[in-house]
Amino acid sequence: MSKWVIFDMDSTIANINTRKRLATKSGKMDYSILFDSNLITLDQPNLKIVDLLKSLKDFGCKVFILTARPVENIQATIEWLKDNNIPWDDLRCKPHNSQYQKSDKFKESELHRFFNVHNSSPEQVILSVDDDEKNIRMFESYGISTLNP
Repeated sequence: MSKWVIFDMDSTIANINTRKRLATKSGKMDYSILFDSNLITLDQPNLKIVDLLKSLKDFGCKVFILTARPVENIQATIEWLKDNNIPWDDLRCKPHNSQYQKSDKFKESELHRFFNVHNSSPEQVILSVDDDEKNIRMFESYGISTLNP
């Protein structure tokens, strides 16, 4: 029986402060800039979180990266993970049909899909690392321990 850990990307594995600054105009976030695939290379690894992820992987856990990044960013995300030597076993971005769905609702539906695809259950997820309080409460509602970086 595999043990899994779930990690968010933005402001968790990846420090996205540079993209946030570029995307903020007159105090408002321009999401077309924030999620511009060409700008993902500007992200920096959050080293404490990456070290935690790698340590859990070394202990035999499988890594599921569950991010609300648009699916258009999946290739840039994979390249960024590869360039930064960050291991993972499953990765899911937000598809077009979920574009306007709240992050916690999207992640909850993906959690159910994940359980079905991997024939697993909440008991097999030992930790979820996410910076969004709504996501944290959702994971905790399944009995999954959480960490907010």
